[in-house]
Amino acid sequence: MKQLRYHYWSRYLAGYDQQTLLPQVGEASIGEGYLSEKLNYTLDRELTGRLEKVARDAHVTMNILLQSIWGIALQRYNGSRDVVYGSVVSGRPAEIPGIDRMIGLFINTIPVRVKTEENLPFNVLMKQQQEQYMASHMYDTYPLFEIQAQTDQKQDLISHIMVFENYPVEEEVERLGGGEAAFEIEDAELLEQTNYDFNLIVLPGEEMKLLFQYNTLVYDSSNIERIRGHLVHLMEQIVKNPGISVDALELVTPQERDHILNIWKDIAVPYEHYAELHAQAQTAPIGNLTYTLWMTISGCCLSVSLASYASQVSDLRGSIITILN
Repeated sequence: MKQLRYHYWSRYLAGYDQQTLLPQVGEASIGEGYLSEKLNYTLDRELTGRLEKVARDAHVTMNILLQSIWGIALQRYNGSRDVVYGSVVSGRPAEIPGIDRMIGLFINTIPVRVKTEENLPFNVLMKQQQEQYMASHMYDTYPLFEIQAQTDQKQDLISHIMVFENYPVEEEVERLGGGEAAFEIEDAELLEQTNYDFNLIVLPGEEMKLLFQYNTLVYDSSNIERIRGHLVHLMEQIVKNPGISVDALELVTPQERDHILNIWKDIAVPYEHYAELHAQAQTAPIGNLTYTLWMTISGCCLSVSLASYASQVSDLRGSIITILN
């Protein structure tokens, strides 16, 4: 069985030769200390319900829907159609001898790979991820360190994790204090600590909650807020059109677009400077708007004007645009 698990994960990650990262502006490098912070965000009931309908119509779980959306966001951040991140899984696999006599929580972290082709409909991506999840489920007890050892990236294979809580812990705890109980619980909070500098935790419920836990020495709070905005913006587009092409999905929010196109539209920089930037840019664009973009800005003034550049170039489709602070 161990050999089967080894070969499965080897095939699963075959051809993946990069590292999937989140934009960061913190001064510390990964592993150089940890100062924990979090951002809580609650989706309204309407958006939560519409997301559930998208999942039901595609015959996938909410976990797969959220994993697919997060994969698209990561593809934009990394300028790649092939990304990998970690997902926490739990269970009590029958193949472990004596499992019926063991107590405690059995969890593991496994890689999730989201790979897309040009113009792939999002609802097709979800079904692909569901099939991939079902196949991986048979081998998800294989230790992460063994999976990492098979790759060129080793321990850098996964930079962060996503956790989908299958049980709405906070809601159930709050209900304990209701009715005829002798006590009342006014507030409940979920606290988890991992070895990763960024954790995205999804809490199901009538109003789904997103919990962003992060190391402030690596990730800036304004960056995390923008990531939150991008994720919700993707959700809003998908519930309107689940069959939308993954390339048509926009990461940049309308507010960010206005910020780029209007606030700094009068900054004057010689065209030769734009041409030089254009020639030197290394990040390949995906979709309608390249995202080399916001995460290096963090509220600072732009030294180039995208709007001015656009006025001097007749067609930006497929172009590479670099914005520096």
